[in-house]
Amino acid sequence: MGPEHPHTLGTRMGLARWRTAAGEPARAATELTELLADEEELLGPNQPALPATRAALADALDAAPPDTT
Repeated sequence: MGPEHPHTLGTRMGLARWRTAAGEPARAATELTELLADEEELLGPNQPALPATRAALADALDAAPPDTT
C-alpha cells in the first residue's frame, strides 16, 4: 500500500480524529485539510468519504482554541 491507497487515506482519517479526541485539534485540522485535498485529487469530487472528512475537519476546527495572532 502506498500513500494513495484508500486504506492509507482511511488510516490518516482515523489518526486525525484521534488527535482531535486527544486534545490536539489544531494538528488534526492541519492533517484533515491535507487529507481532504488528497482525497479530492485522488478520488474525485463525488467520493463518498469527502463528507466524513469535511465533518471531521469541522469538528477539529470547532475544538481548536481561537487564534490570537
